[in-house]
Amino acid sequence: YQNYPTYLNSFSRDELQGEIPEPSSLTKCAQESTRLTPARERIFPCGLQATSLFNDTFAFLDSDRKPLTMDRSGIAWETDLQMVANPDGYPDRSRPGFSWLYQRYPRTIPENSGMRTEAFVVWLRPSATPRTHKRYGVL
Repeated sequence: YQNYPTYLNSFSRDELQGEIPEPSSLTKCAQESTRLTPARERIFPCGLQATSLFNDTFAFLDSDRKPLTMDRSGIAWETDLQMVANPDGYPDRSRPGFSWLYQRYPRTIPENSGMRTEAFVVWLRPSATPRTHKRYGVL
């Protein structure tokens, strides 16, 4: 559930604001599986919220079976967008040992926007109820 305290507290505010803190300071990302990949790369950003991103994709067809275009822009609150930032130099390919969002969710997170992707920002806003309702896009 997105409103479960363990889930709500499992994130690094510093990382979401574009900082790259020392691994020892990531105490809120308590579970190792939300901090490190099996290959021991550092998951950025860490935590249950970032590593449980809803990454399903959908295709909608009109009555003639032609694909409809979904607009995924404008789905996040501007105040929420202001709370996230990519680190300076993102994505720094010379920085070894990092697993970025776009690498883990290539069909959902474009490399050029990273954490500033509206789908990710929408996901970070916790649900008030056990059922998760998130804006996905506009047809």
